[in-house]
Amino acid sequence: PMTTTKRQPIGGRVAWHGKTLATGDWTRNLGDDRIATLDRALAEVNRLKLPTLDITRDNFPLPGFAPLIAYLQDEIENGRGLVRVTGISAERYSIEDLRRLFWGFGTHMGVAVNQSAGGEMIGEVALDLPFRLRHEPEACTVAEETGQSADGHGARVPDRVQ
Repeated sequence: PMTTTKRQPIGGRVAWHGKTLATGDWTRNLGDDRIATLDRALAEVNRLKLPTLDITRDNFPLPGFAPLIAYLQDEIENGRGLVRVTGISAERYSIEDLRRLFWGFGTHMGVAVNQSAGGEMIGEVALDLPFRLRHEPEACTVAEETGQSADGHGARVPDRVQ
């Protein structure tokens, strides 16, 4: 016989909608002191010429980050399941340095696992709406109708580009 499961609404902080995130209480700004700490850690791994995937929490030290890291880990595991961390101006860094910052910070958050069927450990997900509208209109249609990008990453077509 087939077993059925009674569906129950999800409750608590994990049951959020986009509009409930408008308050911004799910955002943590790094601030100038933490950005300076990240910059020092980045400069050190760059000086050592370490490949991105060889960066560890030992060679990417983040003194003073322990309370923030603990909060982020708890909120991801036991709270909403997401936190937006702001304060890094992407324009200040090369793409490779942004990867290294993300990877180095991530080594303090937990253990990395591959991100794709191909075993990719770090990748980029971006939605270039003007490009897709010109060159891949069917991808935008799929994304608008299903909330998924045609490439399976789940990147959504925004209601408006700001």
